[in-house]
Amino acid sequence: MSNAAIRAALNARMEAFPAGTLAQDRISYQGWKDFTRPKDGLWIEVAHFPSEPRREFFADGATRRYAGYMQATVCTRRGLGTKAIDTLADAVATHFPEGQRMTDSGVTVRVIAKPAPLTVVEDDGILMLPVPIRYEAII
Repeated sequence: MSNAAIRAALNARMEAFPAGTLAQDRISYQGWKDFTRPKDGLWIEVAHFPSEPRREFFADGATRRYAGYMQATVCTRRGLGTKAIDTLADAVATHFPEGQRMTDSGVTVRVIAKPAPLTVVEDDGILMLPVPIRYEAII
């Protein structure tokens, strides 16, 4: 349940991404909504990578630290160039500033580091720029 609440809180924040920046129908939420990659323009593919929860104290049933990252990968087909995906990746990073708190089902998630876009990679004619968003939740 905790990872589901964490994912829901992060996805809700992504769903609040400014429509003037990118329409919601161009954002794929892994396993949440049906999505077909657009034939042109930009889109974002969101995936979650939780890690194993760690006990904060030695006692049984003690508080646990859930950490991991949500990766928002900015994508486009070859031909648009990298400036547009760089700009959108920066907007995603700005939307999840370090210290940002999000809550779902009583679970508060906090962004623990400033997101920084990685390196553009190309696969089968699609340019992809991953933006990892590191988080933690103390439950």
